[in-house]
Amino acid sequence: MHAASSLDLDGFEGVHSSSSRTPLLRTRTQSDQTSCFMDTAEQPDIAMADKKAPPALRRVDWLHFVRTLHLELFLFVYAVSYSMRLVMTQDLLLTKACWQRHAINASACRNLSWNVTIKDDVTRYANLHNLALFLIQFVPAGLLSIFVSPWSDRYGHKIPLLVATSGGILQDLTTLFTVMSASVPLYATVLCAIPNGFSGGLVSVCASVYSNGTRTASAELKTVRFACIMTALTLGFQLGLFVGGQVFRAAGGNYTAIYVTSAVLLAVMFVWIGWTVPFSSQLHRTSRRELVRDLMRLDNLREGGRAVFRQRPGYNRAKLLLLMICIWFILFNSETARNINYFYTETRFDWSPVKFSNVTAFFGLVQLLATAVCVVVLSRLLQVRDLVLACLGVVAFALQNALKGISTHEWMYYLSYVLGAPGGAAGIGISSYASKLISPHEATKVFSFWTTCESLVPAFGDIFSSLVFNAALSYQPGLPFLIGAALQLFPLAALILCLRMPHADPEEEDEAMIETEQDGSINQLPHSL
Repeated sequence: MHAASSLDLDGFEGVHSSSSRTPLLRTRTQSDQTSCFMDTAEQPDIAMADKKAPPALRRVDWLHFVRTLHLELFLFVYAVSYSMRLVMTQDLLLTKACWQRHAINASACRNLSWNVTIKDDVTRYANLHNLALFLIQFVPAGLLSIFVSPWSDRYGHKIPLLVATSGGILQDLTTLFTVMSASVPLYATVLCAIPNGFSGGLVSVCASVYSNGTRTASAELKTVRFACIMTALTLGFQLGLFVGGQVFRAAGGNYTAIYVTSAVLLAVMFVWIGWTVPFSSQLHRTSRRELVRDLMRLDNLREGGRAVFRQRPGYNRAKLLLLMICIWFILFNSETARNINYFYTETRFDWSPVKFSNVTAFFGLVQLLATAVCVVVLSRLLQVRDLVLACLGVVAFALQNALKGISTHEWMYYLSYVLGAPGGAAGIGISSYASKLISPHEATKVFSFWTTCESLVPAFGDIFSSLVFNAALSYQPGLPFLIGAALQLFPLAALILCLRMPHADPEEEDEAMIETEQDGSINQLPHSL
């Protein structure tokens, strides 16, 4: 979910060449100054025998790398829980809207093709409530991330993750009440999202996992680490869709089984975080009053903003800002698709939630495999530059949305997913490139600021897609996808512009900055004795 870029006109900026400009040994020398801010479980994931050794000869401890992926496993299961109730909640809203607005029995509500007027009315009504539910989930979480993300970077991610997991459990349990009572109005189901939104929810979870990956991944494994995070999130979403559909069908169309299963998964992950993620040493050395005071401070956000907007060699600052905006457009596009996909297929093709879940999960896995192939073949083997990889992903997303928007037959809808299969490469390429533009000591500040800004993008995507979909439902329900495809022209143009910009190596500036900081810390040492 992050991005940035840089170009070397005399050579490529593949995984290995860019990595060599950010040696891990220097990162480790800084860890003595920042160890109190990190969870004790967060350790670098690579061992190097010689700083001057070429990247290809540096030894990678893959076993240790895999053992550091405990937060990625948590993200995977959390995404499964989130995704399995996503579509079923939308179907629940459709069913309740049909019952309460038109007093139609459940069997007739399953297929309203016999009355297009009622079908469109029910779809619009359910879509508005779905929009409200998404806003309750994401807007408070996005605003909270402004305060929580910097705080967790200082005191560890354990508490924010536990709080976010608890909020998800509460949402599942309260939604169960609205499921068991058909007379409960739709807005009650919407209000059930309050615990999730005000506990950080998916925004807090993603921010914590990305921050952990940014701080602990060595330069040689940044692309691989971000690929693991993207894989956990993507695979979790797709598997959650499939599991949700199968549980719903096995339960005979009973929504109760969905929310019980989701709550159980989150409860298991609550225990997992409690067991695998220790409290940071800094947390134990700080008073409660100071913890609360630091939670309300915006100093870290301002520092993150200064780190992003500060002057950099050459065009590096312009590239960083352009790529940050590119990520916003990509997230906006993906959120548009996710928010109305089910309503769109139900309107176009009369799909059931089970069929939608199965189809979406299958093509999600296809996209995951295609993205993995792109990263391995293009980035690792052919050493294609990260920005070229990102361009491929953006083009794939644009083609997918364009064809999906004009789909009048199911085969066209399927083909749109085939065209969009490499789309995941956009986020991975941009994220990897961003991490190579900035120095290790400012990575946390930059990516925390990015995550904070990105957390508000889904709200705009939800509002846009829902309102446009409702307005165009009767004549062109695919209009949001067509607009989304057109909007991808901006990130594509920005990525091409970054590719054409001359390269400026930030390494020399970073070394001077580190020496200045070390001199300052030495001068301050006698005063602390």
